[in-house]
Amino acid sequence: MAPSLAGSLLAMAICALLLGEASAMDHIVGGSFGWKIPPNATFYQEWAKPRTFELNDQL
Repeated sequence: MAPSLAGSLLAMAICALLLGEASAMDHIVGGSFGWKIPPNATFYQEWAKPRTFELNDQL
């Protein structure tokens, strides 16, 4: 009985780790404007303000 419990716990731990990796997002900096000289000094601050960035996200 103990080996099947250990195997189940191991499988759940692996799934949890994979789920964490799958939640990473790719963010296109500046959206459709892209990464170039901005039209104003606060353009990228305004772009980033409504977004939440997490560990493993790509910019």
